[in-house]
Amino acid sequence: MCHFKISCLRVQAAVTQPECLEKTDDVSIGSAFACTFDGVGTCLVTNYHVIEDGVSIVVHREHLGLPNVTTRVLMACPDLDFALLSPAPEGSTPIPVHCGPLEPGEQVHVIGFPLDSNQLRTSTARLNGTKDEYIQIDGGICAGNSGGAVTTC
Repeated sequence: MCHFKISCLRVQAAVTQPECLEKTDDVSIGSAFACTFDGVGTCLVTNYHVIEDGVSIVVHREHLGLPNVTTRVLMACPDLDFALLSPAPEGSTPIPVHCGPLEPGEQVHVIGFPLDSNQLRTSTARLNGTKDEYIQIDGGICAGNSGGAVTTC
């Protein structure tokens, strides 16, 4: 399996004691997918806003009949809304990364766990355009899809 649902318990630093972290009831839900990077191995890729301020990141695998596992942030880039999580669950199958040019009008697929669902969903969209490292698509993306793959396969 290469697509996963993740949840992240967020914390806030206490103003009076910055070294202490206070738990909140704020849990972020999103999606992630497995990908392999040279020198790093297989990691999970997600959006930064899904794991921002998180102290406990859980990879949900109930839909596979497997126990949940915890992971940690390996690298995060808030400016690009990008994060790598490691380790990826054992047996994760990486998806291929498209590194070539994208063309407007190209069909893409949005894959994730929308609306805190335990079922993986795929919707089809069209690429409207690109600018620098950003892409714009016309497909619907629901809460919970954040961090899921947008793929041409």
